[in-house]
Amino acid sequence: MKKICLYLAMLALSVLMVNCSEEKLDPNSVIREPIRVETPLDQWLNTNYVGAYNIDVQYRFADIQSQMNYNLIPADYQKSVQLAKVIHFLCLAPYDSVTGSRDFARLAFPKFLVFVGSGAHNNNGTVILGTAEDGIRVVMYQVNSWNTDVPPNPANFYPMSNAWNSVRYFHTLHHELGHILHQLKPYSQTFRAISATDYVQDDWSTVYANNPDGLRSARQAGFITQYSSKNDNEDFVELFSIYITSTQAFWNEALAQAGEEGGNKIQSKFSIMYDYMLNEWDIDLNELRRVIDVSQKQLETMDLNNLD
Repeated sequence: MKKICLYLAMLALSVLMVNCSEEKLDPNSVIREPIRVETPLDQWLNTNYVGAYNIDVQYRFADIQSQMNYNLIPADYQKSVQLAKVIHFLCLAPYDSVTGSRDFARLAFPKFLVFVGSGAHNNNGTVILGTAEDGIRVVMYQVNSWNTDVPPNPANFYPMSNAWNSVRYFHTLHHELGHILHQLKPYSQTFRAISATDYVQDDWSTVYANNPDGLRSARQAGFITQYSSKNDNEDFVELFSIYITSTQAFWNEALAQAGEEGGNKIQSKFSIMYDYMLNEWDIDLNELRRVIDVSQKQLETMDLNNLD
C-alpha cells in the first residue's frame, strides 16, 4: 500500500512538472502605467522651471508625494497654472534680480514643488499650508483655494500689500525656503538665546490663539507671529518670510504692537537674521523686499491663465 501511494505521488508530481514546463508566461506585465498626456502647463514648466532652475513642479496627484495620514485631493489644473506662474514671478525672479543670476535659486530652492488641492488638517485645529523636506521638496497645500480676488483683511494683521493671497502662499514658500537656507548654513546660536526660555514647542497654537489678540500677545512676548513661538528655527524663518513680504509700515506697526520689551527682542533677532542673509548669502533683505513689493504690484495686471 505504501508503495502504491508513493508511486501515485511521484506520478502526480511528474505530471505537475510537465504541465509547468509547458506553460508559457506572457512577457508583458499586466500592470499598466497610466498614459500621461502632455499639457500646455507641462511644456511651460519644462522651459521655465526644469530648464531654467532644474526644479520639478508636480501638480498631478500622486499619493507617494503627499502625506498619507491626511485626507487630500488633487490640485485643480487651472489653479496650478496660476500658482506656477505667480511662484515664478514672486519667489524665483526676485532672487535672480537681487543676486544677479539664477545661481542662488538653482542652489537653494527646493528641487521639487508638489501642489495639493486641499489642506492638511491637524487634530489641534491648525492647517498645514506647506512643508519642506530635507532641503529638496516643498509641498504646497490648499491650491484649490487659490483666489486672486480675495481682498486683504486688516483684522488678520497680516502683511498683505495688495489683493493677492501673499500670506497663504508666498509667505509660506519663503518660510520653507528659509528653512532650507539655515539647513545649508546654520545661523548663530545667539539668535536662539534671545527667546530660549520662551519657546513653547507644539503648544504654540493654544498659548497664542489664532486671532488678533493671540497675535498681539505673541508679539509682546517677542515673536513676530504665533507660530514663531514654536522653536528658534520657526522663529528665524518667520522673521525672514514676514519681513520680505511686508511693507515697512506693517513692520513698524508690528513692532509698536509688541511694545518695548517684545519689540526689542524681535528687533534683536531680526538684526541677526539680516546679517546672516547678507554675510552668508550676499542678499540684502531690504532690496529683496523692495523687488518683491514691486513685483506684487505688477502682478495685479498679469494674465495668469495665459502660458504664452
